[in-house]
Amino acid sequence: MFLELLVGLSVIIVVFIYYYFNLNYWKKRHTTYVSPLCLLKNLCVPYTDEIDFGTITQEMYLQKKRSGHKYFGAFAFRVPILIVIDLNVCKQILSKDFNYFTARGLPVGYRHLFALESELLGNMRTSLIKTFTSEKIKDMFQPMWKCAKQLTDHINKVVLKEGDFEVKYLMSRFAATIITTCFFGLEINFMEEQGDDLFRVRQLIFKQKRWLFFRLVTLLRLPESAKAMESIKPKILVILRKVMRETLEYRKIHKVVKNDIVDILVKMRRNNPSQAGQGNTAPTLEEMMAHAFLFYAAGFQASGSTTSYCLYELARNSSIQEKLRQEIDELLTKYGKITNQALQKMAYMEQVVHETLRMYAPLPFLTRACTKRYPFPNSDLVIDKGVLVNIPIYAIHHDPDIYPDPYKFDPDRFSEENSRERHQYAFLPFGSGHRMCIGMKFGLLQVKFALATILSNYQLSPAPDTP
Repeated sequence: MFLELLVGLSVIIVVFIYYYFNLNYWKKRHTTYVSPLCLLKNLCVPYTDEIDFGTITQEMYLQKKRSGHKYFGAFAFRVPILIVIDLNVCKQILSKDFNYFTARGLPVGYRHLFALESELLGNMRTSLIKTFTSEKIKDMFQPMWKCAKQLTDHINKVVLKEGDFEVKYLMSRFAATIITTCFFGLEINFMEEQGDDLFRVRQLIFKQKRWLFFRLVTLLRLPESAKAMESIKPKILVILRKVMRETLEYRKIHKVVKNDIVDILVKMRRNNPSQAGQGNTAPTLEEMMAHAFLFYAAGFQASGSTTSYCLYELARNSSIQEKLRQEIDELLTKYGKITNQALQKMAYMEQVVHETLRMYAPLPFLTRACTKRYPFPNSDLVIDKGVLVNIPIYAIHHDPDIYPDPYKFDPDRFSEENSRERHQYAFLPFGSGHRMCIGMKFGLLQVKFALATILSNYQLSPAPDTP
């Protein structure tokens, strides 16, 4: 009994000493920091319904900014994190000194664009960016018109009869329909169908949203535990593997070429079949599945939620809605239908979408991992390899010094004149620099296409119970 108590006490002392020295990281570097109250609270707070991680970071951000700091330290369990306040420092990290921050801090085994480190990032990114060229995007309008018809048919047949409707539910289905059609060459009408495998993936992503977020945060905070969790294979991966295999087999047998994301991955694998997954850009089946999940989940979640929030704000702000509708009607009359040229001419549409992305950015922060010792310019601070750097998008986008009355929906913030007066790194919904989202153009197009389709046919108003 005494021996067991002694061993237990020894373990507690060792753990305490280990964490004590780790949690003194910023103090030893004479950098202001936020002391963690306890490890459990540091992990659990982001998952409560009352407050989210973006709001927590914003409170710390504003407090430290008022004290005149350009950045401050924090901890994610034992991992030191530097949270940036100054926009010039953001620019330094994301662009000028990118070679010090080429990693996102995810385990090496995650071989997709979110996780690739510097040696593979360039080649893989160059290959996949071909999906988003201006010419490829123009080719996507034909299937998008078909998706728009499916949306209006569903609204006329179902939504108008019900009166009130859940906009997020509707827009996520529309986004999923466009992405599966344009990127994977699969003609699935998610407005109607519910039995398809990819519909099940969509449902599982919504059901496991908190669980997936928990895995991501745990990955950053306790990498060893996260690796152990990889033995737990969610249903999402099983379904995606099945869909990817069936798609590849069908295209091979029937010699189908669609020049979409699947074809690009197939060509990459075909060019270096013996070296797939061994340090070059040729993807294995598992890696192709990872890319499929990334494009599918990130695509319909980001574009679907952005469109939903935009429609929500337009319903609450009838004058803004009417001004946008007038612009849409005028340009659709000129061009005859929704075209790339028509959408590019919609200047107020751009302002409305940008203001939505400011208020409801797809991610609350960007994370970069330091890959080699980095001395901050004009400062005595030097951070070590492995330290995480956090760019707090939510806090920046809701900073009253940058955006007065930040919780008011005001598209005029993004007029040409007002945008010109702001720092270029004050608006980061898609990140910036070398790891800027490669799907940005298509994501914006998808949101604008949905808005033009809906506002040219319907008028929006908030339901009685809308907050």
